Amino acid sequence: MSTANTWLVLSEDGKVVWDVDTEQSLPDGPQRFYMVLCILPKDCFAPGRSYWVVEVGDETAWELGVARESINRKSHVTPSPEE
Repeated sequence: MSTANTWLVLSEDGKVVWDVDTEQSLPDGPQRFYMVLCILPKDCFAPGRSYWVVEVGDETAWELGVARESINRKSHVTPSPEE
């Protein structure tokens, strides 16, 4: 996926994302996240409910959020209701 940070791997079916120990060699582009481990989905939200099943394992810190497509992808992102 062209938005995924190079430290993230997306499954073939696009339903699972995990972080890796070795950075992937992927082409940069305006859509790709650079400073933060983020990815945007292929599809936009439809009216109604959406949900995620999140498995964090032994991690002690993590973030999950929803962002506008226009979010800055080349610098650090500070989560806020506006973005």
